[in-house]
Amino acid sequence: MKLVAATIIGGLLLVVVGVSGALVASSMVDTWWYALIPAFIGIPLVVCGFVARRMAALRTPALIIAPLIAVVGIVGSFMPSGLNFSEPGSVAFVSSIFRLVTILICGAVLLIAVRAFLRNRGGER
Repeated sequence: MKLVAATIIGGLLLVVVGVSGALVASSMVDTWWYALIPAFIGIPLVVCGFVARRMAALRTPALIIAPLIAVVGIVGSFMPSGLNFSEPGSVAFVSSIFRLVTILICGAVLLIAVRAFLRNRGGER
C-alpha cells in the first residue's frame, strides 16, 4: 500500500475512532471530549496525505511529518495512565480499548512509512 493512501486511510480511521469514542464516553463521563484526541491526531494525518497527493513540492515534507504524527499518537496513547484492562465495563477499560486501537492504527501508518523510506533509500531489495 502506498504511503499517501495509508496516511489518508489511517487518519480517517483515527477520526472515526475519536468520534465513536466521544459518543461512547458521553454516556459514561462528563469529560467526553478527551475521547476526541484520536480525531485530533487523525486530522493532521489526513491533511498530510492530501498535501502529499495534491502538491508535488510539499510531498516529501508531508510524508516526513506524517510518521512523526503517528509516533506522537503512539506515545500519547500510553499517557497518563497507560492501558488498563483489569475491570471490564469500566471507563478505564473502554478508554484502554480506544487507546489500543489508536496505537494499532498509528503503528500501521508508522510501519508503512518506515518500509516506504527504506525502499526508496535502497535499503530493501
